[in-house]
Amino acid sequence: MYPPGHLAINGLFVAAYNALPNVRSIPLWPAVVAAILPDITDKVATDFLHWMPYGRNYLHNLTAAVAGGIILALLLRSRGAGISWCIGLIGHLVGDFVFVPLFWPWVGYEWPDEYRNIAAGVVQTVTDVAGGHPLSELAASVWHFRRIGVECIMLGGMFHALQPWVMKHRIPFWTRVTAMLFALAAWGYIVVEWEYPAFLNYVQFYTIK
Repeated sequence: MYPPGHLAINGLFVAAYNALPNVRSIPLWPAVVAAILPDITDKVATDFLHWMPYGRNYLHNLTAAVAGGIILALLLRSRGAGISWCIGLIGHLVGDFVFVPLFWPWVGYEWPDEYRNIAAGVVQTVTDVAGGHPLSELAASVWHFRRIGVECIMLGGMFHALQPWVMKHRIPFWTRVTAMLFALAAWGYIVVEWEYPAFLNYVQFYTIK
């Protein structure tokens, strides 16, 4: 999943937690970091440093969710920040459910083949755009523009429905409900159109030898 989708899911998860009765509200920013940082860290570790054979590893597991939450809570002396990180990283794993090594490093995994060099493709994209050139094959391979568009719709709906405090006037209830349904429909489309078929491929990867 691209950043807009991860941000939308994490915003939903944090808002759902804060809506629970008798709980102290948690900040959003650690979940926002958890939406972006795992892909940056793991793609660089795989594509540039060649520490791992696949781009979902160090921060794509439950160990990173729990350990990161504890470390952040201790460093900032904020239990809410730790909970937000943990919820956000779990939200990131939900967005990447096609294949995530949930129990790594405690469980060994047979890593799928990585057919794209994502980190290098992003760098090449910046180079191409800055130079005013069309996207090269390496750069174009990392972008699926129709999916990014759907994820942006998903993020916009979530933001409109769940973050009313940024508006000068309170958003009408039915407007928020409509925005939420629109965002969830976009998420459902993403799952049906792209995630579920890829998920079946990974199931076959592990079950058919």
